[in-house]
Amino acid sequence: MAPFADFYWFIWITGAAMVGMAILFVSRRPYPAAGVFTLLMLASWPLWAGLDTVLRFLSFVAFLWTITAIQLGLVRKFGKSIYLTCVLVFAACTPVVAIKFQFLHLLAASFILFRALQVIFDIHDGRVKSLNHGKYLLFLAFFPTLFAGPIDRFQRFCSDLGTPLKRREILVRFELAFRHLWLGLLYKFVLAHILSLALNTNLEPYIGSNPITHDLAYLYIYGFYLVLDFAGYAAIAIAYSLMVGIQTPENVNAPFYSLSIREFWTRMHITLSFWFRDYVLMRLLLFIRRHKLISSPLVASIVSLFISFGLMGFWHGATIPYVSYGLFHAALLSAQEVWEHWHRTGAITWRPKKWLAWLVTFHLILISFAIFSGYVPKTLVPRDTASLVGN
Repeated sequence: MAPFADFYWFIWITGAAMVGMAILFVSRRPYPAAGVFTLLMLASWPLWAGLDTVLRFLSFVAFLWTITAIQLGLVRKFGKSIYLTCVLVFAACTPVVAIKFQFLHLLAASFILFRALQVIFDIHDGRVKSLNHGKYLLFLAFFPTLFAGPIDRFQRFCSDLGTPLKRREILVRFELAFRHLWLGLLYKFVLAHILSLALNTNLEPYIGSNPITHDLAYLYIYGFYLVLDFAGYAAIAIAYSLMVGIQTPENVNAPFYSLSIREFWTRMHITLSFWFRDYVLMRLLLFIRRHKLISSPLVASIVSLFISFGLMGFWHGATIPYVSYGLFHAALLSAQEVWEHWHRTGAITWRPKKWLAWLVTFHLILISFAIFSGYVPKTLVPRDTASLVGN
């Protein structure tokens, strides 16, 4: 979650954002404001991450820009080709795969890759017919959303960059920015921090030594910690974006209110789930149906879900907990697909009450977060450890 987690970097980022705010207020255009803010942050980044890290980052941005330019040139000259697009997509993904297997170290690579792949696919689909290279490079390197999203869309981002704002609109965005900023600080640096302290505290004097109570404590504390920490970061990222005139989409919307796992993915990491829906899941389904690989629509949906969420888990990291997290959600979504199929065919008519649907969904979400964290339940493997973390 760095660099927002460091107090001095928080002060510096806020100062750079203030410079962007001044430029936005004078020029009324987000493009120069967002550009200067990003350049200020990139210029100072070596002080935090080291010059070699920044040079690798800039090389990766240049690499993705080159692949995107090649895709645009090929589509203009030969028309769209799924095979050429796949080759370029695999080429773009190669450095990130190396990072996931720890052959290469590069900060922020995953989210930059998502931005580039989106444009490569949109060029193939004809939604992007030309490329303003300055706006595209800014889209790739836009600093507030560089490390953990939200994942913006290129056309929407460019629309913000090119739209002059009235000063009244600018003031409204500033007000919304500071509201997001204080909310993000509350979530991440107060509430999530308190829960992180609880995770690293010996809770046995308070909850006893029963392994079931330890597992339940971890389940609830870590679940709320993860959502608050992530929601806090997203709110701060949106705040800095708004300060320079960019309306970055929301990424968290009360995920614990979900009545189903499908609804959960419209409330948690929203931009990531919609990205995978649009650029992986739907394309897989279309490919399967077009080539008649699987006759059953239900089986095709299930296969697509497991591939999509398996990739999402791998994207988090090439480790068993992350991949298991993705596959667990694929299994839950597949079960929901089967359940709804049975309802459509009349095999089942009973539907759970809303309170029961919420209760089951809430605890399935918590279990998935525990899988994500790599937690080993004490009820399965009892250990004489004091801390909840790492058990």
